[in-house]
Amino acid sequence: MVVMRPFRGEILYGRIKSSNHDGIVIDLEFTYEVWIPVKNLFENTSWDEGEQTFIWKPSPGSEFYFDKGETVLFRVESEDWFDQKPEIEEEDDDGELKRLIPWKIIVMSAIP
Repeated sequence: MVVMRPFRGEILYGRIKSSNHDGIVIDLEFTYEVWIPVKNLFENTSWDEGEQTFIWKPSPGSEFYFDKGETVLFRVESEDWFDQKPEIEEEDDDGELKRLIPWKIIVMSAIP
């Protein structure tokens, strides 16, 4: 059994599992409940609809893509725990069933 409980400020690494205009999901091989919300990405990072990825422009002429499968370092900001009900699925706004997660790590890519 693997038990993971990262502390606030801990630096971890993982691979980008997916991303959308709201943020990036990170895969740690044993869990993918790691979330980088768009507000926690580096300054000057924007969503590219055509590429379906975030692009960080730290200086003029420099671009770094947050592509699926890329390895990234991140800092743990907080954990969210969700009380689990007997029903593990709920309907979203579109009426589709979605699986609820019991735990999510909120992280930050920008390290001051």
